[in-house]
Amino acid sequence: MKKVNIFITILLLIFSASSCNKQRTDNRGLEDKMKNIRVDNEFSLDTMQSGKWTHFCIIAPYMNLDSVLISNHIIGEKSDLSELRNLILFDDINSLLFIEKDTIKMIETLSRSVMDFSGIAATNSNMFSAGQIFAVDSNRVIKIVDKK
Repeated sequence: MKKVNIFITILLLIFSASSCNKQRTDNRGLEDKMKNIRVDNEFSLDTMQSGKWTHFCIIAPYMNLDSVLISNHIIGEKSDLSELRNLILFDDINSLLFIEKDTIKMIETLSRSVMDFSGIAATNSNMFSAGQIFAVDSNRVIKIVDKK
């Protein structure tokens, strides 16, 4: 029994150490900033999300995660991909993957009641540059702003 307890403790330490590699942003900082965006005001995520990233990918509920990752050449750690596979089962959230080169640097989970990115992910590419400009409508649904 003592060997089992030691083994479980070692596994827990390994999992907790591996989770420290990826920057998690469950502190609701980005979500709080998005709550303050008024209807039809333009914004870009590069002014709200710190860290080293060049583009981001939207993962909406029930998306085929493997297809999105393969088509966009995104590389992620096994633990992140496992977490994302669980997150896509929830109707009420979108996940944003902040990427540098082809590697996931940060993952943000946002309530769709605050900002709903799922519509643009379904009708457009779900990969955007850091400076992409968006606006939000009265239903808190995100739309792409074309600057021509």
